[in-house]
Amino acid sequence: MSTELLTNPHRSSAIALPALKLLDVTLRDGGYLNRWSFTLEAMETIVTACADSSVDLVEVGYLGEDASLPPAASCPPSVLERLRKAAGGAGIAVMLRPTAPDPRKILASRSGLLDLVRIPTAIRALEPALTMAEQVREAGCDCSLNLTNLTAYPEAEVLAAAEAAARSGLPTHLYLADSRGASNPTAVASLMAQVRRFWDGPLGFHGHDNRDLGLDNALAAHAAGCTWLDGSINGFGQGGGNVVLQELVAASRSASSPLRRSLDHAGRVLGLERLTDRRSLYRLSASRNVSQDWIDLLAARYPVDHLLQALDTIPSRGYQSLDELFAELGWEPLTG
Repeated sequence: MSTELLTNPHRSSAIALPALKLLDVTLRDGGYLNRWSFTLEAMETIVTACADSSVDLVEVGYLGEDASLPPAASCPPSVLERLRKAAGGAGIAVMLRPTAPDPRKILASRSGLLDLVRIPTAIRALEPALTMAEQVREAGCDCSLNLTNLTAYPEAEVLAAAEAAARSGLPTHLYLADSRGASNPTAVASLMAQVRRFWDGPLGFHGHDNRDLGLDNALAAHAAGCTWLDGSINGFGQGGGNVVLQELVAASRSASSPLRRSLDHAGRVLGLERLTDRRSLYRLSASRNVSQDWIDLLAARYPVDHLLQALDTIPSRGYQSLDELFAELGWEPLTG
């Protein structure tokens, strides 16, 4: 496997690591902050900035057939055609949920416009995602299976799901997602190294920065054999935000300062900034291994100070449902 030098800003020396590819998730993951209401012009600005910064793939949103949705929430063929022109040498990726209706129709109408289709799946719900992966491959597209919420399950269960996905022969890429931002570099490195024992294809890591460990986790994943890393402009993304794409560019590309200027400019003109009013809440929820999806729901109902006090009383463990979390807190189940 070819190697390049990647400098970890938290270490004093450079180390030789597998060649790294970068994937931007600003439009897809960042869409949770604005309901994917990016204009087509804003989408083109982001795609162009990524291409100018030597980002390999740009994930431009979710695939769907609902014409009433914003472009990044459905990625119709006309939008993908324009984005491909803006992308230059960068590829176009999209996410397709395993529950999407009529995926064959969706994929057929976008033939030749996609470089990678990513399918998110829960660790314990692998079969629908594998069925979707088979349909994606039949449509002639490369396919990534993204195992989400990895900290919510024992490591052995995560590895078993990853190995089952590898044995299926369906995905061309395998991704592990720290959806809760609750992991740490040691755990990420251990998991990636073990996956490498049975998977020799493209291996990716999607991190969140709830505990300010996003970049460290990403670099640890790469050091353990991961070949794809996700980031977003200014960390613009769900909950505590993603790994900052500019930092990944600076860590992995030569002449990094010129390369990141386009990303900095796009972030500035489009106002791409992380949520800051709940930063302490996302940090605490991640330290308790609580889904940030639930935090968004609860923050709409309860004062942040109340939630901080409540979460501070519970242990860290892989809560599987909101009801389970409420039972730990001693609260009545949420209704309505």
